[in-house]
Amino acid sequence: MQPDKFDFVINRRSGTVLDLGIEQVQHDIRAAFGDKTGDMLLIEGQDIAQTVRTWADQHAGGTRGLIICGGDGTLLTAANQVLGRKDVTIGTLPLGTNCLVARQLGLTGDFKKAAAKYKDIETVDMDVAQVNGKNFLVAMLIDPNSVQLFHAREELRDGDTVAIPRLMQAITGALTGTKTRIRVEDNTDNKPKDHAGRIIMISNNPVTPRPNTLDLGKTGADLFKDVTENIVTKNNLNTGKLALYAIKGNAWNFGLLNPKSILQAAWNGTWTQHKSVTSEVAPELTVEPARKKDAGKDIPIIIDGELEHVQYPLKIKSLPGALRMFRPKP
Repeated sequence: MQPDKFDFVINRRSGTVLDLGIEQVQHDIRAAFGDKTGDMLLIEGQDIAQTVRTWADQHAGGTRGLIICGGDGTLLTAANQVLGRKDVTIGTLPLGTNCLVARQLGLTGDFKKAAAKYKDIETVDMDVAQVNGKNFLVAMLIDPNSVQLFHAREELRDGDTVAIPRLMQAITGALTGTKTRIRVEDNTDNKPKDHAGRIIMISNNPVTPRPNTLDLGKTGADLFKDVTENIVTKNNLNTGKLALYAIKGNAWNFGLLNPKSILQAAWNGTWTQHKSVTSEVAPELTVEPARKKDAGKDIPIIIDGELEHVQYPLKIKSLPGALRMFRPKP
């Protein structure tokens, strides 16, 4: 059933709002949704969760839809408030850095074009994943290089020039740094397997990357979003399985001069089969450090673009169909 009205939770701190201004974003949303435009709730940070809970209490089971306007982190915060409920359906408009959930629902990375797609929508029950009680919609990164890259990105966005050497250090770590070594047990055969990588990602669905095509009309952040989407395209939204990828990498495997480099494989859509990548797929995974002295250690990880802290062992499981969302009809 098509909602009579859509209400919007808009993150003031999202990249698109900071670039265009809140008035322009609101204008573009009204232009796309017309008389179906409901309330616009302008929030940031800690207000997201309470705003979504309040909305759900007032409108659950009704004829209004709620659209979360921001990045994957904003969407995750909102989703946590309505997880497992079938009386609330949420949508998303991509205003953040990558917005992979929006893209994998069939929305474009351009929020105005994405808004236009809400003219003909359906609902889907999307899988979510959980690590030690913390949920994620896209993926988690558990290696120090990715954590450092995240910090540098946030600092650069805030205009801190100190982030530039940190960014280079993170990139160097992915090429030549110490590998993170883990032992993984799944719930299908219970035989622990060792993985090692300078980049380690766990997705809430298996990844099927697509070949990239260079759009000369796009540069910078827009091109990066498109390339990132093609690299981490999910198999679909409800497989009920997790997927772990450990990328060993080295300077040669990442080298631009190497015709068989993982960068070339990423561009061709074949990186998951590259010789430097090991993987594991199962409904549940238990991740332990390979070294006994690291057992029980507190580690920083990135969940859907947000920094979190967890302790080994990492107990990760799929939550099939846990989130009801709008998406464009095929």
